[in-house]
Amino acid sequence: MPDVYFNSTKKTFSVRHKGKVIQHADFLIVKDAQFVVNQKGREWTVKHKRKTVHAVIRGNVTTVECDENGTSHLPYNPWLGEGVSYNPYTAPHFYRRADNSRVDTATDVVLRVIGGRPTITAYGAN
Repeated sequence: MPDVYFNSTKKTFSVRHKGKVIQHADFLIVKDAQFVVNQKGREWTVKHKRKTVHAVIRGNVTTVECDENGTSHLPYNPWLGEGVSYNPYTAPHFYRRADNSRVDTATDVVLRVIGGRPTITAYGAN
């Protein structure tokens, strides 16, 4: 399954499959998602204070199309999703923004870049 991560250099999401980046996108949906953190990579990042790709969202990736006005019509209610984040200096896992509780999986994850920053909204998160 492909991995998705925020590319801080390009300010977009990168989709990696079998070790090769196959796509960049500002708007994606990941179905049957797993939130994965490589702990050795996290430890290196924290120790050296340098960014590395060590945290990804793994699952079935779909690109979201927008109309000519840049509007998308998603079948998701944004009020029902949970904001998710990851910061290697804060926690060794992805977490809910509302209460910092750990998130390992989700039925669906909507990934968007807004103002050059990633937003992660999970539906059916565990």
